[in-house]
Amino acid sequence: MTIVVPVSGTRGHTTHWKSGFYRIALAAGVPVVPAFVDYTARTCGAGDPIVLSGDISADMDKFRAFYQGIEGKYPDDDGPVLLREELDART
Repeated sequence: MTIVVPVSGTRGHTTHWKSGFYRIALAAGVPVVPAFVDYTARTCGAGDPIVLSGDISADMDKFRAFYQGIEGKYPDDDGPVLLREELDART
């Protein structure tokens, strides 16, 4: 079975990613395969599966590393690779 969930879930700027993909994958015990469309480089692809540990910060560090340097069509609308839980922990 494959579930494809766009993590941003919106078309405008956000302060964080929505966490549904994380919660679904963690509860199901399935890895997340990060994918991208790099508008500037005119490339797309997918990375290696990321097995979630339940440590949100450590898991999201893997996504931050993967998406580093990848730019969408509207980069001003891109929010940080950050879940609300991480944002809440910072305040």
